[in-house]
Parts: sequence; structure tokens; C-alpha cells
Amino acid sequence: MKSLYAIVCLMCFALPTISYTQISVNDLIEDVKKERGDATDSGKDAANTKAMEDFIGDMAKTVNTVTNLPLEQRCLELMHVYHKKLLESTALIDKAGSNCLRKKDALELHSLAVLSAGTQIYCPDEFNSDKIEYAILILYELVKEHCFNTENERVIAFFQDLEYLSEKVGNPYGEASFIPHFIKNGCHALQNGSNPSDLNNFDYSDLDDFMKKVHESTDSDWEKTKLSSYITFIDYINYFHSPDFMLTRADEIEGELKALPCR
Repeated sequence: MKSLYAIVCLMCFALPTISYTQISVNDLIEDVKKERGDATDSGKDAANTKAMEDFIGDMAKTVNTVTNLPLEQRCLELMHVYHKKLLESTALIDKAGSNCLRKKDALELHSLAVLSAGTQIYCPDEFNSDKIEYAILILYELVKEHCFNTENERVIAFFQDLEYLSEKVGNPYGEASFIPHFIKNGCHALQNGSNPSDLNNFDYSDLDDFMKKVHESTDSDWEKTKLSSYITFIDYINYFHSPDFMLTRADEIEGELKALPCR
């Protein structure tokens, strides 16, 4: 497993320089194989390598299919792949029950999924560069998808899995999960006051008033709380890609592996 961790770390440093527009699956897979060299691995290590290659392939394919979307939506798609891998591997741990060998395999796969967050570090870095701006961009997409029945509910799907993952694993910014629900339940606000109900007319200048109504805040209260609300919203999105999560969760998994009688 340690050799696989080394590969993931190498990919973490290599991928931030990759273009947002196109990533070659084959190139990334070859990079993984190249970093491994000609060392002879056990069957288990080879299986773990294959799992990591499959993950990188899924990530790269996702990037290649959303090249025409705005950057923030491309990043949400990429991060969503990671969230789903975390959920899938967590489910395998639960499914293993008291079967020691199955639990060991599931924990190792989950550990790889956790560490692979570093391969997408440029997305949370981008969101952190201006949390207010990206919160507004993402919230605007949430409003459109919830209130105007757009065909591709990508952002809604992202937050559904993020909320489930946060409940399953824990997220210190979990209080921000109320925002998508407030938006869903607050779409009627677009039918009242000055906010237009027509998607073609609803723009970023309308978002602030919409969010104020969703929070049922006065003008002065909303001005005091909106910045911290938007910052927490981005922290909530980024948490599972943070070094704090990766290191803490990796340590927890290592402890669980050491406690297994079949290790």
C-alpha cells in the first residue's frame, strides 16, 4: 500500500498543472505505471493499483465531457466524482461487516480514494481564491436548477451527494447544507416582489435579494451575515479536498487497519 500512497502523492503534485479543458486518460494511466517502475508487486498491490487507475480514468473522463461548462461547474463535476468514490468505498466498509479480509480490502480502497483528493487540488484552490465570487456563481446555478427546472441538474446532484457524505463521514461546515434546501423551498420568492420569474431575466443582480428572502432576513441583518454565510458555503464544498480531511481520515483508516486481526 505504501507504494500506492507514494503514487497518489506524486499525482497530487503533477495534476495541478494540467489544463482545465482536456486531460488524457491514457496519459495519466501511463504516468501511474511509469512512476511504479518495474517493481514486482503482490496481487493485492496490483489490484489496488488498478483501482487507483480506474479512479484517475473516471476523473479524467469527467473533465473531458464537461469542457464547455464554466470553470466552477467543471470543478463541481470533478469533485463530485471524488465524493461518489468516497461514498462507494465507505459503503464497502459497512458491507464487509465482521469479515476481516473484506474489511481490510475496503479500508485500503477507501484510503486510496481519500488520498486521491490531492489530484484535484486546483479546484478547491480556485474556489478559495475568491470565496464570495464563487459562492455567488454556484448559488446562482442552484437557483436556476431548483426554480426553473433546467434539464441538467448537475449542481443539485453534487449537493445531494455532498450532504449525504457529510452526514456519513462528518463535515465541520455541515451547517451550510441548509442553503440548498432553503433555495429549493424558497423558489416561490421569485414570484413575489421585484424578482422576475423568467429565467432569461433572472441574473446575478437578483441573487442577493433572492437569498435575503430565502433567509427571511432584513436588509441590515443580511448584510451582516451574507459574507460569512458565503465563505462557510465554500468551506463546506471544499472540505473533503482539504489537507485536514485527507490526513485525519488517513490516520483513522490506518488505525482501523492496525486493529484488524487479519492485517
